[in-house]
Amino acid sequence: MRWQLGIVLTLMMMGCGGGDDGPGYVPVDGIVLLDGNPVEGAIVTFSPEAGEGNTGQVSMGMTDSGGKFSLRTGTGKNGAAIGNHKVAVELAIAPEAPAEEETSDGLAPALPNELQVAPQPKATPQTIYVIPEKYRNPLTSGLTATVEAGGLRDHKIELTR
Repeated sequence: MRWQLGIVLTLMMMGCGGGDDGPGYVPVDGIVLLDGNPVEGAIVTFSPEAGEGNTGQVSMGMTDSGGKFSLRTGTGKNGAAIGNHKVAVELAIAPEAPAEEETSDGLAPALPNELQVAPQPKATPQTIYVIPEKYRNPLTSGLTATVEAGGLRDHKIELTR
């Protein structure tokens, strides 16, 4: 039983930090400003430029109330891959659907088939994009970043309307 535990521990240790994981990942953090103001709730995406030999994973982070973000990969690695990246920033707000009408007696209104009238189509709430469309796609944003071996700290992303 002890030798089985030893094998399991050895295999686990080999998977942690050893082997070829691709490029190194280093800390990346910064701030997003729109027209000079911090943006809360935006998704920041760093997409490695594979054409330049960067085979790392995409890294993402969400801005806090001060517009600050830190990146993490989808597999839980902190930071971003070393190398050049195309950057995207998105903030969309989905409006709430209108509340159902109530009658004066507190009950739900009669259904259209109960009233024998054709149902009226309800307007679908439209998503509101706070950040201009061009910044939502790393290919059209015009935003880039180079992540060095020491990391990328306090990276300022300045957006304009």
